[in-house]
Amino acid sequence: MKKSVYIILVLCLLLAFSTQALTFETEIQNVKASIDLEDTALYKLKIRNDLATIENFLVYTTSVEWSLNSIPASDRNPKVYPESFKLIELELKPTAYISPGAYSVPISVKNADTGEIRIVAAPVVIYSKDTPQGKYLPGIRSVTQIASEVDPREDVSIKVDLFNQNPLNITQITISLRSNLINKEYQTSLNPLETKTINFNIELNPLVEPQEDILYTTIKVNQFTFEPEPSVYKIITYGDLKTIRDVKRGFLKTTQDITIENQGNEFKKGTFRESRNIFSSIFTTTNPKGEKVIFDEEKNFAWEVALDPGTSTKIIVTNNYQYLFIAIVLVILIIAGYFMFRPSIMIKKSAIVIGRKHGGISDLSVRMAVVNRGKANVKDIVLTDKLPNLVDLYKDFEEGTLRPSSILKHEKKGTIMKWQIRTLEPGEERIIHYKVKTRLSILGSLSLPVTVAKFKQGNSERSRVVGSNRLLVRA
Repeated sequence: MKKSVYIILVLCLLLAFSTQALTFETEIQNVKASIDLEDTALYKLKIRNDLATIENFLVYTTSVEWSLNSIPASDRNPKVYPESFKLIELELKPTAYISPGAYSVPISVKNADTGEIRIVAAPVVIYSKDTPQGKYLPGIRSVTQIASEVDPREDVSIKVDLFNQNPLNITQITISLRSNLINKEYQTSLNPLETKTINFNIELNPLVEPQEDILYTTIKVNQFTFEPEPSVYKIITYGDLKTIRDVKRGFLKTTQDITIENQGNEFKKGTFRESRNIFSSIFTTTNPKGEKVIFDEEKNFAWEVALDPGTSTKIIVTNNYQYLFIAIVLVILIIAGYFMFRPSIMIKKSAIVIGRKHGGISDLSVRMAVVNRGKANVKDIVLTDKLPNLVDLYKDFEEGTLRPSSILKHEKKGTIMKWQIRTLEPGEERIIHYKVKTRLSILGSLSLPVTVAKFKQGNSERSRVVGSNRLLVRA
């Protein structure tokens, strides 16, 4: 048994490992490197101080599966004098989590004054008391490599290097990769003293959140388990909020379906703004309703957006000028209808005071202008005007003015006058002028009734009626 163990050590482990440094050197020697699970491995660690000052050191291991002690215990914190060395006896004992096999335990030596660290490897072989003489135990060294930063949108490349450290033909090896995000198992074999690299391409959920993860590798050969140092990696942050616009155009109407999508792998929030000038904002509607804000001296609609990875939200912005168009058309139609259907004849009635008595109105001069403002002749025009009983008509009419065709006095309605005009051509104007005398001096105001014209327009035989303005004469 001892002979086979020594052969393993000679073939696969270095008896000494040394590191050259500018400040100090380390070297480890095996005293007892082949043990069973209940035994303790022994080593001698040599620390040489190359500086011209006294240096203090710390000796420890980062492997939690092993217990490291020194003889005496104070040598775990040795003091080394200038340009000299110190020899330290170390004890390495496996914990209950160690299975039979070959291991390389890292021993760290740190200069407590400068912070420099050197690591030496302590080779140890753990054998089982039940193993028959002359039979090799599995001795596998493995190294797992993974990038320190991982993009979850791409396959994760993991490389596991296997080193068979003894002349044992291993027909079945199970490699297990475990972490919060990775769970992969693979089986292979190793020939005696063979070195093999296993490549894994792991597909992750592309929406996995940024985080730090630890990848554990377990190598199992029958009842033997080997666990190399875990690898720490980080899921990177990527992506941002992306805006996708779907524009639908119609008659004087534009609808934008704006989709905001979180294409990253972490929760994102932000403000989405849609600018509009003052005029267009009047005819803009949004769903959901946006808050009106001023940004960069422009009017904007703003929404607060908060999205989980892979989610999206939709905003609908509509510019609708159809109602404005309808309103403009209606105004045009009303104006056109007014000019189209308005009476061709227009009567403007006015009066001036030409006589006063006792501070009141005594005499008036009334003037009526009859104008054909249409594009066709107007015929058979009959103008009817009335005077209240408070005033009397002067029977003398000025030369050139059209005289009434009839004058009728009515006890209640007052004086009724009528004028007949055979034809008025487009743009032609007739002036009718007459004077009245008040029976009493009027101190306030005098209201004269509306003058009414009855006429036929163009070739139409249908009579139409139009009135003048109501006249109010103040004293």
